[in-house]
Amino acid sequence: MLDSERFDLAVGIIGLLSFPIVVGTIIHTQLPCTKLRELEATFAETEGLLHTSFEAGLLGPHDVASQLHTRLDMLKQDVEDARVESHCATTYAQNVKKMLTGLSRRIRSLLGEVKKLRADISTTSAHEKERLRQLRTSATCESGHGTGQQAALPAREPSLSAETGSQASSAPPGSENSISTYSVSLVPTHSEHGASEGSTGDERARS
Repeated sequence: MLDSERFDLAVGIIGLLSFPIVVGTIIHTQLPCTKLRELEATFAETEGLLHTSFEAGLLGPHDVASQLHTRLDMLKQDVEDARVESHCATTYAQNVKKMLTGLSRRIRSLLGEVKKLRADISTTSAHEKERLRQLRTSATCESGHGTGQQAALPAREPSLSAETGSQASSAPPGSENSISTYSVSLVPTHSEHGASEGSTGDERARS
């Protein structure tokens, strides 16, 4: 029974001693100076992300990029105002006072807007990267298809030669001699040419 009472007493003392530490830690995390450090770090990261994405051409159309830059400029001015007001509190008591008057809440709201802008920049950049990747893939496929068609065109010439050769080989025997004889018969002989000229001269004399 005595040991149990001692244990409860020790737990109570530890709780009493740790309570101010817990409360102080919670208050410290909500002070304007603490919130401002997180806001400045997040804003710097967002500004760098926007600059990098813009230089890489990953912000989509011009109106989208202009809108993102405008939002960043507006938030930059609000962050600067919050920084000046927070720096006016140089002591712990002044920071607590600024927290109670709403500065920490305003910084927390700005932090949420900066994080939303960062998310919008990342989403726009990811969509633009995917669109450019699809365009490159489509262009590569079309280029490969056109090269394949050009390579297939010369391959048809040997087939035509082969067909010609097969037609020549399938001709019946003696057809070559008959073709040669026919071509020779079409050429007029010297005697026939002279006779035709003589008959033409007689007709002219008679007329």
